Amino acid sequence: MHTPQTIDIEPGMEDTLVSTNDIKGEFRSGRSQTPQFLREIQQLDDPLNRPLINTSNSIAYSLSNSIIDPFSNLIRHLHISHETSKVFHQIAQNLATNTPATNFIPILFQLIDEKNGNVQCRLLALQSLRVLSINDEQFCKEVLNYDKFNSILVYLKDPQFMIEILQLLTTICQYADESKAERIKNSLDSITQETREQIEEHVVALYAILSKYATIFSDDNVKKIKKHINYPGKPPLNAAIVWSCLECIDNFLACPSSGAYNALKNDKDTLLGKLAHAIICVEKNEDPNLLMMIMKVLLESIDEFNMDDIADTLKEFRLQLVSRLINMQNCDDPALKQMAETVLKRLNLIKNNSE
Repeated sequence: MHTPQTIDIEPGMEDTLVSTNDIKGEFRSGRSQTPQFLREIQQLDDPLNRPLINTSNSIAYSLSNSIIDPFSNLIRHLHISHETSKVFHQIAQNLATNTPATNFIPILFQLIDEKNGNVQCRLLALQSLRVLSINDEQFCKEVLNYDKFNSILVYLKDPQFMIEILQLLTTICQYADESKAERIKNSLDSITQETREQIEEHVVALYAILSKYATIFSDDNVKKIKKHINYPGKPPLNAAIVWSCLECIDNFLACPSSGAYNALKNDKDTLLGKLAHAIICVEKNEDPNLLMMIMKVLLESIDEFNMDDIADTLKEFRLQLVSRLINMQNCDDPALKQMAETVLKRLNLIKNNSE
């Protein structure tokens, strides 16, 4: 039986890992701050700092304020551990010969494997995969096609690794083929509802990226996405969630042969009502781009489903909606002004036809 290996951490080095709790806190607050442990590391004189990772064509933590790369931290951990000296020398040899970044994929997956009992090492390996994948299409594709890729999706159910996996998927899944995209989507669907509430922004962002494959989305997926079109937040709409849902709807409408399209069509009144309500609520967001996107999808929905007989659907919102659109005609943004006028005319056409 295989005995899980552990890595002995040199005294004083226990905090060189990005804490999952720190990451969750930064994600929920929408702010990125430099943790105390990073400020301490920055004062260390360590030859295994940024030059090594730069040699392997990585981007040193371009998504954060930190100047310390997780791959450099991983090398640091491997360097001080006798049990992983073989892996360290393998990485060092690759770096010395300026090998392509893709050559690190098998090594990183080996460290991520659940047989590796060291959680810190596994987290750093996941973070390294994400950083190495940034702006590197070939690297992303090779990660997706690696024969052990599916094994890391099970970590979506593990609170210790969930955020890291979601961030990695956000970086690479745009290059997934339909089969891989469906596997990723199904893994997201398997996350419990209680957990979903904490990471909804991440999940719907991934749905938006994968929605170009409209055929992989179930009726239940469409129902949840439609429900979030006017998702509350502070300001009144959660812009990140609403925008991702609108992208999904936009892609579903472009694929009339899909089940997702039919799910929208079969409940088009709810779709229109959600979009109309979102136009009213988005005012306090002061986000013209989000408002333009909502109106764009509204017009597409009306035209796609021939919604000329739905005056009853708009009764609840008609006065507020018309008032909101008229006010937009007085704004300084020419594009927004024109879009509001177009929507207003289209709604007036619906009203006239219903009378």
